[in-house]
Amino acid sequence: MPEKQRYIIDTDALFSKNYLKLKGKGLVTLISLYEFILVIRSKRIEMMKMGSKKRAEGYLKLLNW
Repeated sequence: MPEKQRYIIDTDALFSKNYLKLKGKGLVTLISLYEFILVIRSKRIEMMKMGSKKRAEGYLKLLNW
């Protein structure tokens, strides 16, 4: 029986709408997850500096999903 082809999902795919198409078909690397967390963290800090506390909390909730 042939193995199912799997794709490595990089950080760009995690942030794109195409992620839903790839979900379940690919492997997310630890590096991609780490980069994803760094981007979300920096966006949260940026929102806090701008005074958008509610939006910053939304980014934090995204990390805790």
